[in-house]
Amino acid sequence: MLSSLAPSVLRQGCLFAILLCALPLCVFAETKVSVRFSNAMKDDRHITMFWRNPVDREEMSVTSRFSRGVSEVVEAYTGHVFVAYDDDRQDFREFYIEEPKAGESVIDIVVTDLIRKTAIARFINHSPGSMELFWKNEET
Repeated sequence: MLSSLAPSVLRQGCLFAILLCALPLCVFAETKVSVRFSNAMKDDRHITMFWRNPVDREEMSVTSRFSRGVSEVVEAYTGHVFVAYDDDRQDFREFYIEEPKAGESVIDIVVTDLIRKTAIARFINHSPGSMELFWKNEET
């Protein structure tokens, strides 16, 4: 009886091994990383870091407000987008978390400046390759 079960168990074992090997590629494609955000603003503005939900683009605060010369460490995954805001949330800077370099245990992101929220359109290339963007001015 055991000998008749062996081929079935072997097939299921092989299938399980194949699924187990493929699972990280399709489900766990993002790598967990520690990210250190450092406030190195040229003026004395405080910043707060927010994580942007990729589905609904809602932003959730992941740090308290911190001043120049202070760092905050958060756990994240590659592919996540974080946004640094000043106190009135009018100036910001976005950061896309990429794969860490070999031997890097913490990704360091230094916030040196923010830009004013005046953009009409924002284009973010999340693909690993470059992208060409063309603009046609309809008025001229």
